[in-house]
Amino acid sequence: MKILFGVLDWGLGHATRDIPLIEGLLGIGHSVDIISNGRALKILKEKFGGRCNYYDISGLYVPQMYSSYFILACAMNLHKMAASILKSRKKINKIIKNGKYNWIISDNRFELYDRPSNSIMIIHTLNFNSHLLKYPITKLMEFITKPYGILIVPDFPKKGIAGIMGQNKNILNKEVHYIGVLSQIRKKHYKKNIDYFISLSGPEPQRTILENKLIKQCHKLKGNIVIAGANPDVNQTKTIGKNIKLYSFLNVQYQEEMMNRAKFIITRSGFTTTANMIELGKKRALLIPMPGQPEQEFLADLYERKKYFHHVHQDDINLEKDIKVAMKGFRGFRPQWRTKRSVKKFLKII
Repeated sequence: MKILFGVLDWGLGHATRDIPLIEGLLGIGHSVDIISNGRALKILKEKFGGRCNYYDISGLYVPQMYSSYFILACAMNLHKMAASILKSRKKINKIIKNGKYNWIISDNRFELYDRPSNSIMIIHTLNFNSHLLKYPITKLMEFITKPYGILIVPDFPKKGIAGIMGQNKNILNKEVHYIGVLSQIRKKHYKKNIDYFISLSGPEPQRTILENKLIKQCHKLKGNIVIAGANPDVNQTKTIGKNIKLYSFLNVQYQEEMMNRAKFIITRSGFTTTANMIELGKKRALLIPMPGQPEQEFLADLYERKKYFHHVHQDDINLEKDIKVAMKGFRGFRPQWRTKRSVKKFLKII
């Protein structure tokens, strides 16, 4: 079958979680064309090379996040966001018309769909448990998912990674499949010789703001420290002081190695980022939600309440203090199954 697969470029999380799905499709003989842009497209090209065809098309316009008022920034830029989707949709219509695809699969590319009978959306946010945002965001999710006949949720149907955020009983007249955790990382046996692994992710400028803040505080920590910058636009490795090594970017292979070697992980509370830790069975971690990003703030609070992982807000980071808290009383998230089985569930749907 011929498949058009769209990937959102907002950080690297959507691209990395789609890697095992695309690998699975190619592995059983399907033809896959990829629509993405920016850093997401770059790592997908590096991963799949000539095995796929690629379309560089910008998706949803996202305001730059210098402050915690992300929702307000989006409200003030609705006209730009709508215009970006319409512009992208015109280009995509031509691709779909000429491509004669059996399936259209969209990971949060809201403008990528054909008919409900052949359009699939991969999405983990179907609801929002916030007194202020619950109704508008829930209704927005219902509107966004309307063109798709099938929804694939990379979560568990009960006791899920995203809690209530992955559930919405008001989404009717379509198939909803919970396939389980998705991660490009695999658990492997390495010697645990990295005391702290800091994995930075997410859109700019907040990625760089957090990087600079953490580097200043890392000097107070004892042990072997590795920082992965999640910036594929730069290929740079440097040593900071006696015990800190900074990589501007780690490919999947080296990211997997570092996470397996790590005794403690410091990272964002993004859905895919935490899915990587869940895949590996990690228990010791400090999560730092992106300021003004409701999903990350919700997940960080959820994991704190459930005693999965400790979190701290970006403006309040005190690494020495926060790590001590995170070391006590948190048990991690135990998945019902792992990515290998999730991919099998996905391929059965296709």
